[in-house]
Amino acid sequence: MDGGKGERRGGKSWRKEREERERKRVSTKAANISKDSEEKKENDDPEIVKDRPELNTALLDSSLKKNTAFIRKLKNLTESQHDSLVKDLQSLNLTKYVSEVAQAVVETKLKMSDISTAVHLCSLLHQRYHDFAPTLLENWQKVLTPKKDEKVPLGLGVIAFLGPGD
Repeated sequence: MDGGKGERRGGKSWRKEREERERKRVSTKAANISKDSEEKKENDDPEIVKDRPELNTALLDSSLKKNTAFIRKLKNLTESQHDSLVKDLQSLNLTKYVSEVAQAVVETKLKMSDISTAVHLCSLLHQRYHDFAPTLLENWQKVLTPKKDEKVPLGLGVIAFLGPGD
């Protein structure tokens, strides 16, 4: 055949294949949006602040070796490590290492594909450790605040001038 629009490949026309791919893409996007809104609800829930699961940290692993290994993994964060990092996070007691974890998150070089994993981990850390969010903000401010002799791109200068939340 000539490869025209009416040609069939594997029993389906190219239009049906394209429609099917588009449906899958849309349903995946909808699932991601739903998951993100659930995370936001969990993070904004005032009960989390009162009932953080820090009380059960005695059951979690506090060993220096495993905690530093987790922080090292966090510094090299990739999307493919998502499940492993979540599993580690759920089994470790990072109470003494919250500042190091926040610093590792800030120092991580992320690709666009890694951002959702980083956000999810930050969400879980915020839900478990009450001092994670302020420490993370502190670390971001250190990184994003320009030095006196440093030239600042126009957009970043405007953000620095306006300050957070304006």
